[in-house]
Amino acid sequence: MRDDVPPSAPIQHTNKPRQGRQLEEIGTAGCRWSAMDWSCAYDLVFMLMFYVFQTGSKQWKLKWEATRPLAYSLGEMYRKLGSSTPQMSSGHVFDEMHDAFRDLLFAINPINFPRYGEVGASVSKIMLELTPELEFCSLIGSVCVNECPGHTRLTNAARTRHTLPTICSRSAWVQIVRDSGIGNAEASSVSTQMWVNFFLQGELNKCRPLFASSMCPACNGDVDARVFYEEPPTVLVFDIDSGSQVKVLPSAIVTLPCMDGNVELHLRAIVYLADYHFSAQLVGEHNKVWKYDGRLDDGVPQLDQASSAAYAEGGPTFMAHMSSLGSSQAHLLVYAAQ
Repeated sequence: MRDDVPPSAPIQHTNKPRQGRQLEEIGTAGCRWSAMDWSCAYDLVFMLMFYVFQTGSKQWKLKWEATRPLAYSLGEMYRKLGSSTPQMSSGHVFDEMHDAFRDLLFAINPINFPRYGEVGASVSKIMLELTPELEFCSLIGSVCVNECPGHTRLTNAARTRHTLPTICSRSAWVQIVRDSGIGNAEASSVSTQMWVNFFLQGELNKCRPLFASSMCPACNGDVDARVFYEEPPTVLVFDIDSGSQVKVLPSAIVTLPCMDGNVELHLRAIVYLADYHFSAQLVGEHNKVWKYDGRLDDGVPQLDQASSAAYAEGGPTFMAHMSSLGSSQAHLLVYAAQ
């Protein structure tokens, strides 16, 4: 994206191996920004999803790769990158695979993803190519309020489809508060977990009258409606509207109710935007947080001890610490199951 480095003095890609600290201290090599072919959106998504992929279980990786052809192709690249330490410590290998990723995006949509020149791209649009449509199938049905053994699972369940509003704007928040009947539409800030909880409460309110006269067949007690997801998303992205008056703060974990228990989606990356340039904080293995900016440090993610400590602590301290990076404000919050 646009930068204060003039096109006449571009940052060139080099093939030299990374020098300095050991891999366990620096994490991995990374994609380096190109001033000739503005690349920060592509660099960032490639690195972001690589860190998500590295922290995912074998089951998660297979599930995510099956969501989109592009996800499958990217997964193949990540498996090669993660196959050995020399691969993960080579900037040349990262740049080579990044270029292949950019070629694939150009083939999908040359308008949105121009291959060459000083033309920017949207991180949000790239992420949409890597994640399924955020329309989830949920089950809404009755559950005994006494947790009766004979009526603990949903009965008379109705399948509904809804789209979780992940473009976090003031208008979306006002609608969520209106439907849920709780919360404050004038709130100055809201966590991503509250955003999800209030939305699901609103969905439940719409369907609760269907079960108003139901009784538990085992104990004749009252029943209440519950909402569960049949299939949680592999990746969940919140896109924060920069013009919104409500500040969306990142919960370290977003919990979704599912039939066989709650599923936790862990925060894996925060994308920041300032002055038409993207940077990120990436959550790697052992919940270490790495700062990434393709223009800096030869594209090598840098371990951030303060952010790692804040992530481990969680709560308000974590939210306040991670919601901005210098002058850059949070633009995308990326969650994934493990």
